[in-house]
Amino acid sequence: MSEFKFEKGKDYYLENGSIIYTESYLINRGTCCGSNCRHCPFDPTASKGNKILKKDLGQDLYDSK
Repeated sequence: MSEFKFEKGKDYYLENGSIIYTESYLINRGTCCGSNCRHCPFDPTASKGNKILKKDLGQDLYDSK
């Protein structure tokens, strides 16, 4: 059995003491946890067990904030 190790910057980043999972990590996890993650790649978001990915993945990288 291989052991998964989180890689800071690739799988998550820290913001004000909270762990924020990246879109890449959430896609690789494979299902929605239902916690309304900031970078949730599933559609609809925050729907526990959902495996349907959004059609516009990565678009938030290009939107101006």
